[in-house]
Amino acid sequence: SKFFIDNQLLDDIDQDDFDAELWGDHRTYLSLWNELTETRVEERLVFSHGDITDSNIFIDKFNEIYFLDLGRAGLADEFVDISFVERCLREDASEETAK
Repeated sequence: SKFFIDNQLLDDIDQDDFDAELWGDHRTYLSLWNELTETRVEERLVFSHGDITDSNIFIDKFNEIYFLDLGRAGLADEFVDISFVERCLREDASEETAK
């Protein structure tokens, strides 16, 4: 958070762990923070499962869909569940499948 940046509680970005795809041209946490806050969009809250991964979705022999583990369910940004599904596909299938 900005508190950690302002109080210099974050180490410099470890260049060995640097991922240009994630960080782009940013070389400092402050630079990334500034861009994120300047380009932030208004959240639209919807009902979200909150942890929608392949292990929390079941389809029976009649193609009925069941959702398990609703412990994180509630109001969240409309893209929360979409991002969980994308990550699950990317990690368990492939980058191409996730697109």
